[in-house]
Amino acid sequence: MDHPKTAEQSSKALLLVEELMLIQLNETSGYLDTTNYWNLECAIAGAIVGELSLLGKIDVNLKTLRSRDAELTGDKILDPFLTEIVNATKVDSSHTPRYWIEKLAVKADPYLDLIFERLVQKNYLAVSDGGFYTAIKDKVPQNIGEAPISYAENSRNRIKEIIKRHELPNPREVLLIALLDVCSSMQFLFEPEEHAHFQERITFFGNQELLAQSLKAAVAESYISLTSQRALFGEKQIPKMPLRELMRKSMQDKNMALFFNEIYEKYGPVVEIWFPKIRQRTVMLLGAETNTWLNRNSRLFFRSKDYIRDFETAFGANQTIVGMDGREHYRMRTLLRQGYARETLETVLPDAISVAKSDLKCWEIGKNYPLTETINLLL
Repeated sequence: MDHPKTAEQSSKALLLVEELMLIQLNETSGYLDTTNYWNLECAIAGAIVGELSLLGKIDVNLKTLRSRDAELTGDKILDPFLTEIVNATKVDSSHTPRYWIEKLAVKADPYLDLIFERLVQKNYLAVSDGGFYTAIKDKVPQNIGEAPISYAENSRNRIKEIIKRHELPNPREVLLIALLDVCSSMQFLFEPEEHAHFQERITFFGNQELLAQSLKAAVAESYISLTSQRALFGEKQIPKMPLRELMRKSMQDKNMALFFNEIYEKYGPVVEIWFPKIRQRTVMLLGAETNTWLNRNSRLFFRSKDYIRDFETAFGANQTIVGMDGREHYRMRTLLRQGYARETLETVLPDAISVAKSDLKCWEIGKNYPLTETINLLL
């Protein structure tokens, strides 16, 4: 296998892990399509290990993964993983690729933000305020007369064509195909019938390179029990907040921002309250870091459709606005964006002011008007 002589990346060049994420981006939902988040983290770790191997920094076979060149690449994604491998293999070089995939996968999640930030910086993606990503169209059409397509779609088409044709792909493409297969993303590239038809060929490609075999086996066979996961993540018991904390002065003054900040400083980002009379447990998530995490991951772990589904079924509805999550919510936001755009509102502002002035003429001086009803009338 030929290795590049340097790890320097051009402004538009993609790391293996960056292209892996770009291909998995669902341009309808604005985020990643994944059936298993742990497999995705394993695939991220596998892609970084693969990149380090292609750069000649590590040696990987079916039984061991060890350091080969300790000089750092200068890349913020690759170097932390390389440093850990180099330091560990000085002590024990007998660890298997599966060991390293599992060890590095636990640390892969924070790098997801960095990967997407770089895809935005390299002008492959654009990001909305809600953390939804959209692929940027390529300025150069692939063929004369064709409309430009996104860089993400171009990468997906290239992988699909490689699988369909008979010549062997290069080592990097083999790794990409193997990792996409491992994290179940191939099913999103093909129709179900096509995917079933090409599965044998996809498996064949994954067996052509020793590195691909090793990484695919490590990721596909990786399994961490619930007990092990808790140990790896260092799970702690959720602090329990006594009911007397609700009597804080900030709560009595209805200064909720101050109250939540005080609770956060005392108990941390997660705190549990138990109400014995109604036998109900409430968990509060607090703090700026938690808000950032929720902004990115709520679509995976906090989905309103899971709670509203029974309500929809009871009323015979297939879908409700409050039950929209993920791609449906993103599509709704996209459709409504023009209606709520500043330019649109500016066109109707004179009429709105005229209606408000007309209504204000009927008001009596000194009379109190209920806020909600009055605003509804103005609307």
